[in-house]
Amino acid sequence: MLAALAHTIRRAEATASEARDEESLLGMQGGDQKRGGNVEQGRDHYRWCYWVLSMAALLLCVMWQYSEWYVGRMTDGEDTGGGWAGDFLILVVAVSFIISSKHVVSDKYVIFYWGTAIAYGLGGVGHFLEGSSDASMVIGYYISMTLAFGGDAVRAGWGYALPSSPAVMAQRVFTFCAYGALCAFALWNLKLVLVDDTSKEDLAVSTAGRMYKATQILMGVVEASGSIVWYGITRPQLEGRPLRLVAAAVNVAAWTLVKTMPLMFAKQGIATTVAHRLPHYCQYIIMWVMHTLTTKGYVNSTTRLQHAPGASAPLVKQGEVLLGHAASTDSASAGGGACAAK
Repeated sequence: MLAALAHTIRRAEATASEARDEESLLGMQGGDQKRGGNVEQGRDHYRWCYWVLSMAALLLCVMWQYSEWYVGRMTDGEDTGGGWAGDFLILVVAVSFIISSKHVVSDKYVIFYWGTAIAYGLGGVGHFLEGSSDASMVIGYYISMTLAFGGDAVRAGWGYALPSSPAVMAQRVFTFCAYGALCAFALWNLKLVLVDDTSKEDLAVSTAGRMYKATQILMGVVEASGSIVWYGITRPQLEGRPLRLVAAAVNVAAWTLVKTMPLMFAKQGIATTVAHRLPHYCQYIIMWVMHTLTTKGYVNSTTRLQHAPGASAPLVKQGEVLLGHAASTDSASAGGGACAAK
């Protein structure tokens, strides 16, 4: 009897040991699956950035090849009027969207339009003055171009109507630092012109002149990163996501082209503004996307309210109430997106 009891106890212990081993094995498999899931989730978390940069690279290649083809077909060897003319065209487009926001449908991207109007309006003046050797014209160039890049700073830091988040704050700090450096180097150049009577040619090869050009390129990086932050934060919003992807990629490609290709043309002795004209066209695409997103949000809000129970007479005036409702909804979604994008 004792032997039978001892045999029963040994079998129970063996069964319990096997159960513990099985639980341990399942736990290890579950841990592996969890770690694998976290890795896959991490890949998905940054996949959006791959799409933005891939599309931007494709657009950049297309514009680059077109510019090379265009230069190859130039007959007189010079084509310099399109820079400031394109700037003024974008100024007119931006002002038209500002007027539309005031009198047709309230647009949450109106700050972006204002920044565009400042950047390209004053930028057109700066490009017009850029070729002059007169001291007063050189001074006018530095003042107008520096203020123009202030418009770019407004666009990149505040133009995308994003709620406050760590990513947005980092972008704004980056914008402040880059634009502050640009202003400092502009003042240095003005000091050389006004106090030291430095010629335009000497100014271009001086440390101050080179650093001013370098910070202009840095402002292009500021603009591109602003678009990437915008798409990354608003990515969880399914409505309008393809359009935001297009706008972000177009802006990255445009600023990459306009800050690199003119340097290459200058080294080759080619005088052309084709590398400026193409990014100007891109700016129209970006503002059209923003205006379309606003209009689409207004139409969708109107439809929802019209089909709501007990809906009656016109519920809005010039879209302000509906757009306010849509903007609050977008902000709430974007806030969730900011948390997801961390």
